[in-house]
Amino acid sequence: MSTEDRRDAYNATPGEFVAQSHYDDPIDRCKVTSVEILRADPRILVDAVVLDDIALGRSPFVSLFATLTGPTVRFEGSNRTVVYRIVKYLGPEVDAYIAEWPD
Repeated sequence: MSTEDRRDAYNATPGEFVAQSHYDDPIDRCKVTSVEILRADPRILVDAVVLDDIALGRSPFVSLFATLTGPTVRFEGSNRTVVYRIVKYLGPEVDAYIAEWPD
C-alpha cells in the first residue's frame, strides 16, 4: 500500500455512517421495515463486501447507481436520505472504498 493510500485511509476513518434498523412487521419479526439514519459524516470508508451486497440488492434501503461523476450510493432512511459518491478504491490490502458527499 502506498503512502498516499495510507494517508487517504487515515483521513477517511474518522467518518462514520450509523443507522438503526426497525423491525415493526407484526407477521415477520425478522423483516426490517425501516431504517433511521443516526449519523452520516461527509467522508467514510465503505467495505467492498458491503458494496457487493448493495449491488446485488441485499440491502433494501440502499441503492447503488452510476452517475456522470461516478458510482453513487444512496441510503434512504425514514428520517433522511444520504448520498455518497465512491471516489477511490484503497487496494486489496484494505478492500474498501472512500465515499464522499457529492459537491
